[in-house]
Amino acid sequence: MLSTRHAGFFPLLITFAALTVAATGCGNDDGASPQANAPDPAPPTTPSGLTLVKVTEDGLRLNWESSPDLDVIGYEIYTYDPDPGRSNAYVKLTGTPVTSSSYVFNNPKPDTEYYFKVSAVNRFGFESESSSPFRIRWDGGPFESSRDDGHADRPPRDGGDPTPGGPVGGETPGGHHEDGDHDPGDR
Repeated sequence: MLSTRHAGFFPLLITFAALTVAATGCGNDDGASPQANAPDPAPPTTPSGLTLVKVTEDGLRLNWESSPDLDVIGYEIYTYDPDPGRSNAYVKLTGTPVTSSSYVFNNPKPDTEYYFKVSAVNRFGFESESSSPFRIRWDGGPFESSRDDGHADRPPRDGGDPTPGGPVGGETPGGHHEDGDHDPGDR
């Protein structure tokens, strides 16, 4: 008789377990696995092509090629501003990441050399490496890129004029600019 009772109880237990699993499910309630919501441990790809597009009395307009990563939410822009009280000579110009691939540096001083870098920030807060430094020495005159793609022509390394057809060497309206793998302190 005892074995008959166990035989009757066992199918009931299996039926109860199957109904419990069917009613509660076998995973997260939100349907996403924990790995799908985990931050990507890699920072985004570094933006490239930082260049000068336009100079007016109000500011220097910089453009760059967007990072190809889909989770990028914006860009941080830095300028070289050495100060013995800080460990880093580059300071962030943006309070929050800018969402476009363009930035206007307001109120530049004529006859001043500026260096800029840009980095990408993803939705998890990770920041890419900074781009190569981009240098411009602005003499106070207007400049606008004449290229259809919105990027300024790059001058020769000898400091030639960035405007097409302009004289090579010497300072001209719009100033000189270049990009490269050197920082201002590397001279």
